[in-house]
Amino acid sequence: MKKRFIFIPLAILIVIAGVLIWACELRHPFGMGLSAELLEGLGPYMSESGGPGYKGDISAQTTNTYITKSTKVMVFPLNEGNNYYRIPTLIQLTNGDLLAFADKRIGSIGDVPKSPIETVYKKSRDNGQTWSQETRISPQSTATNRSYGDGAYCVDRKTGNIICLVVGDQGFIQS
Repeated sequence: MKKRFIFIPLAILIVIAGVLIWACELRHPFGMGLSAELLEGLGPYMSESGGPGYKGDISAQTTNTYITKSTKVMVFPLNEGNNYYRIPTLIQLTNGDLLAFADKRIGSIGDVPKSPIETVYKKSRDNGQTWSQETRISPQSTATNRSYGDGAYCVDRKTGNIICLVVGDQGFIQS
């Protein structure tokens, strides 16, 4: 019995020490990890743009070696005034069609609830070569406190239903 009283606290101390060492080194225990030198100068969220938000084009690229074409297709191009698209998601439906979702950030790259944001999607019936017109699935964002974004999507493979969860209105922190 006395061995158990020594072993359990010792094991707990070893685990705590390991977690502290891992946290202080900013390393993942199974990977190369990050160093503080890599993070310097990249700004918040480690983006070279100096802030959150996607400021370029979102595109679909072929990464499967079994697909012969390697063309670049613009799914959510930045060509409509000052709208920005962020947090793209691509899912395949049970019939093979593709749906591409994104946050449409109207007028700025800000986040919920500080900017008007709507959730939109486009559909492709030809494996991503062409895309439908953009369709809004969230309520229209009429003010900064009426934003809908940061979506998470999945397909129920048994029923074919698409499940979509978004942050809305006041945002996560105030809710």
